[in-house]
Amino acid sequence: MKNIYCTLFNHKYLSRGLALFESLQRLDDKMELYIVAMDDLAYSKLTAEQIPHIVVISISDIEKEAPEMLVAKGNRSAAEYCWTCTPCVIHYILHHYNCDMCTYLDADIYFYQNPDLLLDQLKEYSTMLVPHRFSEKERHTEAPCGKYCVEFVPFKKETKSLEILEHWREQCLEWCYNRFENGKFGDQKYLEEWEQRDDVYITEDHGLGVAPWNAGRFDLIKNRDDSYDLIDLENNMKRYSLFFYHYSLFKIFDKDVVCLDHANRMIPDKFREELYVSYLKLLKKINIKYHLTDDGIDYNSIEHFRSDDLDHLMHDRGYFRRSVLLAERE
Repeated sequence: MKNIYCTLFNHKYLSRGLALFESLQRLDDKMELYIVAMDDLAYSKLTAEQIPHIVVISISDIEKEAPEMLVAKGNRSAAEYCWTCTPCVIHYILHHYNCDMCTYLDADIYFYQNPDLLLDQLKEYSTMLVPHRFSEKERHTEAPCGKYCVEFVPFKKETKSLEILEHWREQCLEWCYNRFENGKFGDQKYLEEWEQRDDVYITEDHGLGVAPWNAGRFDLIKNRDDSYDLIDLENNMKRYSLFFYHYSLFKIFDKDVVCLDHANRMIPDKFREELYVSYLKLLKKINIKYHLTDDGIDYNSIEHFRSDDLDHLMHDRGYFRRSVLLAERE
């Protein structure tokens, strides 16, 4: 039985989506990734590449069966519409493809351990919640942004699981915006309703969902087999395996500039040296492997760096010369 994963992105996130795919393919020999292309450029590029173990779906095919999605699309930003579409995409795949379970993944995460080990934990559960586990410095953001993160969310083709998914889908179609309003925020705050259910698994594994909002609470240790462990400095020095890292708000600019976290949270040096440098090098390889620089289209979400003076932004705000990072650990 294949492990079915899904993600969604437009053409500017294509290199990151393919990095996610490469991490899955390296670790899980039962994987198949369903990619929902949010624009025609992403769809045409992915279908042209004909990559084994990737199923490409156009968002327009999903919208044709759900006109209420187009209503939402008309009053939301592109990012807000992606959030809105998350439960819609999972719902569509479970109902249109031969699979018993589908796990949604954010396109900018990267796996360091086989996610099949996580799915084995579900068994009698309908879905899984991954807490943000904000570091002490970032904990003030939990109340407005949500206790749980929409980054790794599995659903089964079973009655109880589909009930949760359908309700979440209805909620997101009705309201899903990048603002705080009446206890809501995007697609995330809705997840807190699930924690009272006895068929929802709340993972206690701190190796899931490591990201800029909690990296500061961990020490990172590289193992001999090139996997990574984490020491939770805020939880009795407990040790966990790093399952995946979420490269949220990692920005690539022109003028040879990158920003590790555009929200200006400090990324520990070990995370930069071990994870971010490797991820940046991988994106460079992916651009070559999948011909992402051949036709002059931006598949890397490269933004314009408005300043010509990087020095005052270096390090303390997470900005670096891309060439310097790529040269690290050569």
